[in-house]
Amino acid sequence: MLLCLDAGNTRLKFGLREGAEWRAQGALEYASFNALEKRLPALPTRIVACNVAGEPARQRIEALAASLQVRLDWLQSSAVACGVSNGYDMPQQLGSDRWAALIGARGQQARACLVVLAGTATTIDSLDDQGRFRGGLILPGLAL
Repeated sequence: MLLCLDAGNTRLKFGLREGAEWRAQGALEYASFNALEKRLPALPTRIVACNVAGEPARQRIEALAASLQVRLDWLQSSAVACGVSNGYDMPQQLGSDRWAALIGARGQQARACLVVLAGTATTIDSLDDQGRFRGGLILPGLAL
């Protein structure tokens, strides 16, 4: 069972996946981080996480993985992954949350698309039909 974590600027989003099915999905304020384990219908065997929330979020996720005694893999932007190529000169400068969304969009379809994330910030990213990230925008979110 795979626990996917997205440590965003404001909240921690999570999804627990078993095979092709989501067993649980949701979001928590960081003040409620300790409630995450109670929200899961089963314990994960692995965690994959991305983090744009900084070192405190990273430490909490690492502590969770250690307490559950499961492998933790950090998703970080790279030049190429899962059929997506990063158009940045320095690929690691692309936020890991945006990179994860591009990979997810590519997995859903093999056509050109815009990938929009609407959270604390709004991001709009372009993915061409060859899986190349062509760039995008970061704008204030609706609450800002």
